Amino acid sequence: MKFTKDLFPPETSPLILREAMTAVLATLVIISLGLYFRGLGLISARAFFILIAAFALVNLLTIRLSFYLVRRREMRLQYHRQLLRALNQVSDVLISSLPVQEVLQTTADQIAQAFDVRTVAMYVLDSKRQTLELPVVVGASAPLRQRLHEHPLAQRTLAENGPVINTLLADNEASAAPGAASVLFWAMSVPMAAGSNLLGAILVANHTPPRLPDELGEILQTLGRQLGTCLERAEAYQRLQAEQQSLAQRIADSADAIWVLDHNGRLLQFNQSANALTGYAAAAVIGQPWTDFVPLEQQANFQRMLDSVLDGDHQIWESSWRHRDGAWLLLELGATRMAGMATEPGVQLIARDVGARTAAQRMRSEFMAAVSHELRTPLSSVMGYAELLTTGMAGELTGEQTEYAGIILKNTQRMQRLVNDLLEVSKLEAGQLALTMETVDLSMLASGVVDALRPLLNADGMQIEVDLAPDLPAVHGDQPRLEQVLTNLLANASKYSPSGGLIRLVGYRHAPAADPLRLQLALPANASGWAIIAVIDQGMGIPPAEIPGLFHRFHRGQTARAQRVDGSGLGLYLARSIVEAHHGHVGVSSEVDKGSIFWVALPASG
Repeated sequence: MKFTKDLFPPETSPLILREAMTAVLATLVIISLGLYFRGLGLISARAFFILIAAFALVNLLTIRLSFYLVRRREMRLQYHRQLLRALNQVSDVLISSLPVQEVLQTTADQIAQAFDVRTVAMYVLDSKRQTLELPVVVGASAPLRQRLHEHPLAQRTLAENGPVINTLLADNEASAAPGAASVLFWAMSVPMAAGSNLLGAILVANHTPPRLPDELGEILQTLGRQLGTCLERAEAYQRLQAEQQSLAQRIADSADAIWVLDHNGRLLQFNQSANALTGYAAAAVIGQPWTDFVPLEQQANFQRMLDSVLDGDHQIWESSWRHRDGAWLLLELGATRMAGMATEPGVQLIARDVGARTAAQRMRSEFMAAVSHELRTPLSSVMGYAELLTTGMAGELTGEQTEYAGIILKNTQRMQRLVNDLLEVSKLEAGQLALTMETVDLSMLASGVVDALRPLLNADGMQIEVDLAPDLPAVHGDQPRLEQVLTNLLANASKYSPSGGLIRLVGYRHAPAADPLRLQLALPANASGWAIIAVIDQGMGIPPAEIPGLFHRFHRGQTARAQRVDGSGLGLYLARSIVEAHHGHVGVSSEVDKGSIFWVALPASG
């Protein structure tokens, strides 16, 4: 019975049982044939028994060999099933959101369990890719951990960017034989890399018997690539978190009112300045949709702006926003797309209180108007007395006294022009620039302005040339204001032209196919066409970087300051404002050291 149990243990597979039954049946057939031939006297009794014994022995050996081979195959399959199960668990860990330390620890545990290895060490390069750190070691005492940390095997792996097999000496505590100095280990090290980016190494080690499995190297290299990708992803995530924290801190500390919307339009961030502007604490609005704060009639436009920003545009628009006390704030909103957020891109809004700004601008304009008005009376008085002195009506002056009186008169006139410009600016900002519209003959207007300025220009050594086309169209506008525009452009040209320089005044009807100045103007369609007036000088020219701000209020270019050219920075601003009030356009084309062309385009009258 014991023999039967040994021959066919309980875990015997059906394949072995089938082969055993086949062998038994074959033996019975041989015995039956042997008895038949023995009865016929064809074989002797001795030969019969030898034949039966030999056949039974062969069958027994065949059964035992089959059992051994099948069991070995089953054990091999069971090993690979365990290996695949471990690898699946490792893969699950690699795609999880666990911290890197836990991922490395779990992977090391699974490798040790799946391959039945003694020691697993995970090396990771520091953030500067200079030093190998050893954050995870499985199956090593303190002395062995120290030895692994100092061993050059991992460094060699990174240098060769491939698997390295070597022999390590373990610590005395791991000795298999009492009194032995050490135990030899088989050790293998493979790189952890994401593409060509080396991030660390995996080292596994085992007792000399058994040697590491042959397939371990290929599997470890696969794990090394997966872990390298995991580490690279973790580093990118850490950088993203650091950037998000830095951005959140900058938003929180900003003096501007800033709030951030996610891609669904819900508030994600709301800084202290936004709290001061709207009256809402961050905790009260985080997670709320923007539609809770914007009037219904403005929500369609608000959504269009957000969609445009999410598509990559930058938008600035005005919108009402509900204050905590129920009042409506008029805000100017600047919106930009925010990438690098936890999910999809969102929108950052920077808000400025237009109502408060408008009130401040109105107060400033009123102040400028009041101060300018108060200055006009004493300036007129000073200028009148200076004229009396320079003309000799107040008595005869010496040459030096006449020179001083002339300086006083010149600077008083300059101050009066500045005061007049400030008054005009205050009217513009207050919306009080009144225009008396009529049909204006530009040829007569331009000739009149040139005749009035010619003596002053000639006194400064300037020459002026007028070239007005016969078909220069009339325009519908305010003649005194248009005269002011042309006067400002000619005065500007004289300031920046050298003594003896030529200033040209050109006027013509705009025709893209025949542009005498080659300005290549892209003007909108107008049924009656466009009238072009251009002032051309031979001055120092304007650097390209200064052109965008040229028509802004109080703008003074670096070149003008360096050359100490007089001016308030208001002349071109007033010219642009007046032209735009006539639905026209103004611009400049300039080349450094060659001169500039300032042009005005006005709609021709029907």
